[in-house]
Amino acid sequence: MAYQSGIADNEIDLLDKLNLFLTTDSELVKTGDNWTEIYSGETAATATIAKRKSYAWSAPGATAGNNIYVACKTDNRISNDTYNLYFCGGTYFNVELINQPNDIFSGMLNRTQVGLFADNNPLHYWFFANNRRFIVVTKMTTVYSSCYCGFMLPSALPNEYPYPLVIAGSCNNELQRYSVTTDYFASIIDPRISHFYLFTPSQAWQQFYGSSGSETNLLYPRGIEKFYGNKIINILTASPGNYSPLYPVSIVDVTTGATQFWGALDGVYWVPGLSRAAEDTIKTDDGREFIIFQNGFRVTNVDFFAIEKV
Repeated sequence: MAYQSGIADNEIDLLDKLNLFLTTDSELVKTGDNWTEIYSGETAATATIAKRKSYAWSAPGATAGNNIYVACKTDNRISNDTYNLYFCGGTYFNVELINQPNDIFSGMLNRTQVGLFADNNPLHYWFFANNRRFIVVTKMTTVYSSCYCGFMLPSALPNEYPYPLVIAGSCNNELQRYSVTTDYFASIIDPRISHFYLFTPSQAWQQFYGSSGSETNLLYPRGIEKFYGNKIINILTASPGNYSPLYPVSIVDVTTGATQFWGALDGVYWVPGLSRAAEDTIKTDDGREFIIFQNGFRVTNVDFFAIEKV
């Protein structure tokens, strides 16, 4: 497992840094958990669109022969000052299906995609990765964007659920700017409009939602607002001694008379936000360290989450 933080010059530099981190980070390489670059492409600038870049990767997964496939491309619109990253996941990546470098997602089979807000100016980033998934968080001015690409932690044996792939982000596949202040800006703990997808054992993608959207396909704990209102988690705070509860961000399918617990995101936890701020760190008694981030532009007590720094 590995962690890196720094400043990227722009969205292209951010993607290049992510590729270098996933494929060459010393901690990942040492344990054989580094991802493999299986495609890269570049598209020249035009009068209305800046240069674009793309990569595809394969991760080793937790068991032999269980490779994970994720691709990413930059996209932009100069007139709107919009420069983002878009991530795509599926069950296999076939380079032969790509006709144009900016059409990288056509090489992904059984695909879905989400976006991560970025910028054409220097931006702060945080990378977290292991052999099963990677997480990216970006900061533009005072807002934070996040994505999760790879396996979640399923509540089933590998032979029962062999490919628990999650593709989640802060924007959907539409080209939006990070300054948007609507439900089109979300996070990996509170998805809203086409922000969070799980590949189920039925070989189909299923969407999940936080505080806005479906009343059955939910991310816990933000999704419980559908049933009880936000007062349930809004009153939570740190206990004496400044201890914070860490609630695993769990994927739940609630139907009449039954509840399906699919699993939880790996290393991602909801935390009470009272007396907290983005980029705070918290530590557990056993030495685990977490970095706190906020839900996009939102800063209420229920809009903070922690990612384990490993």
